[in-house]
Amino acid sequence: MHMVVNSELGKMNMDMYKDFGDVSELGDVLRDLKIAMTMSGKELGENNAQTPAGMTISEDDGTRVKYNFKNNKFSRITEIIDAEKVKKNVDSLEQMRMFLASSKYKLKYSFPRKIIKMSSDKATFSLDAKSFTLEVGFIEFMENPKILDVEVELEK
Repeated sequence: MHMVVNSELGKMNMDMYKDFGDVSELGDVLRDLKIAMTMSGKELGENNAQTPAGMTISEDDGTRVKYNFKNNKFSRITEIIDAEKVKKNVDSLEQMRMFLASSKYKLKYSFPRKIIKMSSDKATFSLDAKSFTLEVGFIEFMENPKILDVEVELEK
């Protein structure tokens, strides 16, 4: 994890990188953030950690993210396992809505071959068409965790 905070400009950029042998090992990035913050000594309680943005992330936020990469097709699928917990998380953001309104959630994916088909119309592609960036508002993501779901088909 790499984090840069510029309090004068009111900006915080956080990059997370993860090595994996199989794409299914990626897991949920928000859960990884919770673990990283807990390891850094910022643990709030048994199941919660305070993030730099001041938001509490529960160990069980009501969603599960799965990654798959088979037959030149990559997918990131969010399963909502508890809609009530998702709604509760959104409701808990109300006091920070103004602060988080300008925050973005950005995912960057790179592949060994060119992308020939993409399910998201919000993504922007690199010049070589081997990578894409998907950026959405953080509040928009919290209200609809499935907004970052993608299906990508690569050339053979």
